[in-house]
Amino acid sequence: MNRLLTFLLVSGLLSQSGNLLAQNRHHSSNPWFDRVMVSIESTQNSQYRYDRAMQYFSRERSTVAELTEACYYMKNDEARYQLCLEAYPLIIDKYNFFRIYDSFSKFSYAIMLYHHTQGAAANDHEQENYPDRSGHAGTQTSIELPSPYGYAGMTGANCEVPMHENDFRRYYSYLELDRDENRRFETLKEQVRTYCFTTAQIMQLALELQSEIRRLEFLKYAYSKCYDMENFMNSTQLLNSPRNRDDLHAFIAGQQMHSPTGHRPPANGCFVHPSEFSYMKKEIESESFSNDKAQVARNHIANNCLTAEQVRELVLLFDFENDRMDLIRFSYQYVQNPDKMYILRDALKFSSSKLEFDSMLREGKDQ
Repeated sequence: MNRLLTFLLVSGLLSQSGNLLAQNRHHSSNPWFDRVMVSIESTQNSQYRYDRAMQYFSRERSTVAELTEACYYMKNDEARYQLCLEAYPLIIDKYNFFRIYDSFSKFSYAIMLYHHTQGAAANDHEQENYPDRSGHAGTQTSIELPSPYGYAGMTGANCEVPMHENDFRRYYSYLELDRDENRRFETLKEQVRTYCFTTAQIMQLALELQSEIRRLEFLKYAYSKCYDMENFMNSTQLLNSPRNRDDLHAFIAGQQMHSPTGHRPPANGCFVHPSEFSYMKKEIESESFSNDKAQVARNHIANNCLTAEQVRELVLLFDFENDRMDLIRFSYQYVQNPDKMYILRDALKFSSSKLEFDSMLREGKDQ
């Protein structure tokens, strides 16, 4: 009798737990997937769950979020591994596939799955399918994410150092987005205002928006905040409508031609962050005597990677022409972009100083 009561109690708890899981489960916009999950949740038979999931994921295009949900109901890592291996070719958002590794209790299965999916795909240059406006994969279209490494072009406002790719993967995996498209849109805009992203990272964020109009708006908003602005034309790949692609293309071209909002960091990657440069200027201005100000300025110029634009700002901190000219002569051997030194000419007031400056530039080019 006691055994019977215990059995009924445990069965009731399992049934209640299953009902709670079904109630709290994140429902997707795919009714076919929802039907499969209802059938999986309605039984404790692990073999049936496995067979039902394999049947679905081997035939239907699906997302990483859907696969992760199904993996929760698999009995062990071996079953999860086989399911993920079968599902991978039809996964829509392969760029999110790293999230599936958290489903495994043993690290070895995650490594093995990576080797047979991500690693193999990279070696074979496999094309990926990305969702269209309905959230489902379209034609066999490959989206290329531009690399920011070695980039030396225009950068966005306050975006001199982008988020490292490893940090972005962690950040992206924990990013919580509302199911409501409008709130999702606002959250993504907030992320771009807060962090410095590369074009490739912004493209991955944009793919979280199902509405193509919203995606277009987000890409336009993110452009001025982007690290590698001159790679941003690649983001037109995310738009299916020719009209929207042309709209974004014209927007980017117009921004780059008429109102550049950033600057070019030196190709060697050595530069001074604006906040650090602001501190340097305050330190120079705090000195009371010209000789002391000049010495502090020289120390900063010699020991930091300053651009001609930054040197010009330091030169303008001095009132006397001789002090300005001395600092310009000194900085010429240290400035990161000597080809832009001509912008310092207007910091000089007298014709004699400007003639000396022109001579210095000519001698520098002849060397």
